[in-house]
Amino acid sequence: RRADLRVRLFYCPKIICKKSDVRLPIRRPPAREAARTVAANNIVNSGAMVVGSLCAIGLSIAGMSVVMQLLLVAFLTLPCAAMAWKLHKACDGPLCH
Repeated sequence: RRADLRVRLFYCPKIICKKSDVRLPIRRPPAREAARTVAANNIVNSGAMVVGSLCAIGLSIAGMSVVMQLLLVAFLTLPCAAMAWKLHKACDGPLCH
């Protein structure tokens, strides 16, 4: 069974805000499947936090300051944002409208 989720997005380049509706097709999974998905997501997130902590410890041992580590993380979000933008723009099929 499919339902449409209406999400309001606000894009504010300067003072003028444009409002647009985006329709995202979603499938409501059974409760048992949803619980397993949430549990798996929690496990993946906790693993990512452990890896990130180990990287931060390694960089600290290597002599990198906390400020430089934060700047590194800020810089590394740029490729992630570019990939998310590409995925957003790639959604031109009938399921995305």
